[in-house]
Amino acid sequence: MLKRCLGHYALVFFILFPGCYAPASKSADLSSPESGPSLGKTSWEKVASGTPDRVLSQEGTFAVTLPRRGIVLALTRWGSTTIAVLNVATGMLTALATAETGEVGASLAGERLAYLVRKGAYPANNHVEILNLRRKTRQLVEPAGDFAILGFALSPSGSQLSYSEINLRWSGSRRSYWRIGVADLDKDDTHVLVASRNEDRPDEGVPIPFAWSSGRQEIYLQRLLPFRGMVTHGIWAMKPEGPGLRKVLPEPSYTGLPRLSPDGDLLAYLAANVDALPRDYIPEPGSPPGNALMVMSPRTGEETLWAQKIGSAFGVFTWSPAENEILVTRQEWRGGRFRDAAFLTIGMETARELRKIALPPMRRVTDIHVCRRGPLFWVEEDKSGASLQGDGAGPEPMTYLTLPEGKIKLIGCLGE
Repeated sequence: MLKRCLGHYALVFFILFPGCYAPASKSADLSSPESGPSLGKTSWEKVASGTPDRVLSQEGTFAVTLPRRGIVLALTRWGSTTIAVLNVATGMLTALATAETGEVGASLAGERLAYLVRKGAYPANNHVEILNLRRKTRQLVEPAGDFAILGFALSPSGSQLSYSEINLRWSGSRRSYWRIGVADLDKDDTHVLVASRNEDRPDEGVPIPFAWSSGRQEIYLQRLLPFRGMVTHGIWAMKPEGPGLRKVLPEPSYTGLPRLSPDGDLLAYLAANVDALPRDYIPEPGSPPGNALMVMSPRTGEETLWAQKIGSAFGVFTWSPAENEILVTRQEWRGGRFRDAAFLTIGMETARELRKIALPPMRRVTDIHVCRRGPLFWVEEDKSGASLQGDGAGPEPMTYLTLPEGKIKLIGCLGE
């Protein structure tokens, strides 16, 4: 039985064709249960609640032998992505799927693995493919006409898929029209939870699912502005039965993507304290470095500072399987830039160094993950390619995989 390892944020970067801009008009609030029935629906409301998306179960099974324990990877090179399982004990790599998709988002939970499949240049032809790794079966979630899926997240059990999609015909550079749905993968059924409204502000963005809480049974979403380079605009939450969205974290409070703890009770993120940055640090375009590790309770909204060091910053991070600690890379300011220097494990009142890192000047750690019964894994990357590293038997790290001119993404653990 596969257990959920990590709520993995899945996001699709694609070219959105400008469509017809629908003029604003008054409509019922589709995200509020108190709105009640209206005398008539606007054209957009009819589209949003109209043709449903489809769950299609494919006939037959896929013939692949998986190890009892392993780590699931996304390997991207030359515009092609292969999702594969690495047998940690033998080093053997087993491919699950390959597509000409560029970098791909994926979500692993329960016994299912979900990822996006792109078919041609038109985003509406894309769909989400779900593999049942135990039964060796395949399902598809296909959007209705003129809709394109932006991102998704599996429920902790893997039985449901939350997804967000944008309507290409209605959306344009001035406004995005979207809806959020849930697919029941056991019943091959979908339904819409909430849709945008004509009176929504254009700068509010599109909510994209990135995690699903097992404890509170809430879906967490990051609002993005797809026509402005996918700029982040806050963290929101909603129940899987819908229909309301509530703000959890405003965008200026964090940098990057927050991480939900395995039990779903805590949300960790990096914040930027500009006063604690090195004196000779020169701001660059984009978000400032995250130098304060914050943990928040989505239930109460209480925020706690877990770690901060003057003059340094933090890189990639993830929750440990123990649920009460965070694994993070510490970055030191050397030669006018932040460089990865060590792996740390940080608790509410504790911090310890796991191992130091000595990388060439332009090489950096881009991902980190740890399995419940396995070593610490991390990905190192520079312009020549990427490599998967991990704790070995001795003091030196072990190289599990190298991918010249490519990128490696850690999706989750198999066999836990």
